[in-house]
Amino acid sequence: MPNSTLKSERTLSPNKLAAARLGAGYRTKSAFAAAVGMSRGRYARWESVRPPTRMMYEQVAKVLALLNVSYEEITEPSLPENTGGTRRGQRSETATKTAQTPA
Repeated sequence: MPNSTLKSERTLSPNKLAAARLGAGYRTKSAFAAAVGMSRGRYARWESVRPPTRMMYEQVAKVLALLNVSYEEITEPSLPENTGGTRRGQRSETATKTAQTPA
């Protein structure tokens, strides 16, 4: 599947991903990013508070192979579209509170 994008019912867990990276012996994001073949900045986003929701299948497959983990081990179930969060078309909690505050 060249250049295919992976989108699933699961979301990357930055804490699980970082723990797996460290457990596999990659002490820095830079070293692991180089092993995967991506920039440090792009990989750092995977371990950020808001990881990407769409990722290239080939990159995910390489990450799983290098860390010797399954996809489920570094992800969490995604929230359904109709429950909170800040998905497209939804307001953040702060925006909702601001909109409800009388002027």
